[in-house]
Amino acid sequence: MKKLIMAILAIAIFAVACQKAQTIVEPTSINNSTIKTRTNEDDVYKTEHGYLKFKDREVFDVLLIELNEMNEDQLNQWEQNLGFVSLYSLMKSSSAPETNLNKNCPDDLLLRIINRDGLIQVGNFVFKSETDLGLCWTLNESNISANLTDLISRVFVPTTMNRFNENLEEDVYDLLTAGTVGVFQDRVRSSTEHKINDDVTSSSNVVWRADCKNVYQAAVFYYSLLSELKYMSQGTITWIQMATYINFESGTKVKFKPNNNPWQGYWAPSLSVVYDNKRNWRPYESSRKLTNYEFIGKFRYDSQAPGATGYRYVNLSIFK
Repeated sequence: MKKLIMAILAIAIFAVACQKAQTIVEPTSINNSTIKTRTNEDDVYKTEHGYLKFKDREVFDVLLIELNEMNEDQLNQWEQNLGFVSLYSLMKSSSAPETNLNKNCPDDLLLRIINRDGLIQVGNFVFKSETDLGLCWTLNESNISANLTDLISRVFVPTTMNRFNENLEEDVYDLLTAGTVGVFQDRVRSSTEHKINDDVTSSSNVVWRADCKNVYQAAVFYYSLLSELKYMSQGTITWIQMATYINFESGTKVKFKPNNNPWQGYWAPSLSVVYDNKRNWRPYESSRKLTNYEFIGKFRYDSQAPGATGYRYVNLSIFK
């Protein structure tokens, strides 16, 4: 009941706040066939240790936006061009290591930029992502030769490392630039996720599921807002991805404030109904955390369960 009241309040607050916020606009659409990413050696490359290094924070933020505009095939090609195998690709092929601590990460884009050990480098700073524990480890580039193995093995070295959790209030890049080391925070799970499994069971006891979620992914060095619906079915044991007619409904929208900057707001882009097993919208992806956000997701899908007729609708909202 408390969650329901919060969801209703979120919608009410959003309606009032929109009157004072800047005009909501649709993001500019980009033709996937013409996307050109900054993948030259100066901007991003695979290091000798097998993880990606982005030149600096600014390049990282630009590339996140560009990668967000790519489809699955283009992202696969981007990895191949860099000679890089992401944790996402390893998980997709059931080849991820048993030590993987990003199994339940809700944002595929984050999984696309970290390697098998959860590692990524932005500027002079190496990050080890552990979203399942709400943690992120850091190591300065100058200490890679001495302590990278320790970082991968989760051996904390207080003179060269930090272990931050997702509740970190400060900007991690500012802390690291100032030379901060020795911070060791407890594990936590703070990423805000509102999720609904809308199930329709057929007479043959096969469950047809729409897995709907709104997520604020806080990974310390990476932040995002994601609205997503996946459609699948389950017989006796395993879940199988299934295609259906799917789309976002009118009214799917977001407002957010990055690091106390002015509000920004968007409607979900106008998309035609597609026959697919997944549709998502990621209106925010950046190295900068959000001070506030109000995110409303409205999903529509056609249940493929035998005997089901018409579209089904699911509404979600999260806010801070």
